[in-house]
Amino acid sequence: MTREEAEEFCEGEEGVLFADGFDDCILGVVNTPSTKICYNADKMIHSLINKDNLTFEEATEHFSFNIEGAYIGEYTPLYIWGVDTDY
Repeated sequence: MTREEAEEFCEGEEGVLFADGFDDCILGVVNTPSTKICYNADKMIHSLINKDNLTFEEATEHFSFNIEGAYIGEYTPLYIWGVDTDY
């Protein structure tokens, strides 16, 4: 799903949050009861490695503490591990 598709799907929903710089990692949208964007966590790690020239360990640590571990309220995006995709 592209960011544009996600934004269109969420049109009219308040508070929906996106993880900046990871539009290519969006899997979809869930309603739980608030609307949240779902991301492919594995793809985000690989994106950090490629874009920021980090090692796997550095990217995983950065993701764990600064992205996945950042709670920004009920609209905090969801991160899904183990999705089978090509990087």
